[in-house]
Amino acid sequence: MKPEAGWKDRILAASRSTRSDSAPRSPWSRPPFGFFWTLGLVGIAVALATYPIIRKLTRRLERLQQGVEQWGAGALGTRVPVQGNDEVAFLAQRFNTAAERIEALVNSHKSLLANASHELRSPLTRARVNAERDEATRKQRASSSASVQ
Repeated sequence: MKPEAGWKDRILAASRSTRSDSAPRSPWSRPPFGFFWTLGLVGIAVALATYPIIRKLTRRLERLQQGVEQWGAGALGTRVPVQGNDEVAFLAQRFNTAAERIEALVNSHKSLLANASHELRSPLTRARVNAERDEATRKQRASSSASVQ
């Protein structure tokens, strides 16, 4: 009596019969290429899904960069919008704080310079006026003493 075929033999026989019945497979669908096609499609899907998120982040960084460039060009009143609650928002907030402090420092420096200039001009103007008045008084005395003689 022939021993009954085991489950492994039955599966092997079934796979042989399906292979011979089916059409030959394309070389692109064989195991190495099928994996790479799937991997490529997954990569494209991930790229398409993450593009809007990445673009939103890079747009915020571009706005921050433009603000810093404008500020560096001399527009000290430039501030960047703070959006979100992440590192980019923290950086924008810190930039705005630093820009406010530096703007206040530059304005106080200008005010100090204007005040110092005024304080230096006042005594000089007073001295010049006194000198002109003294000279006019001397001329007047000279002319009156000349007319008396």
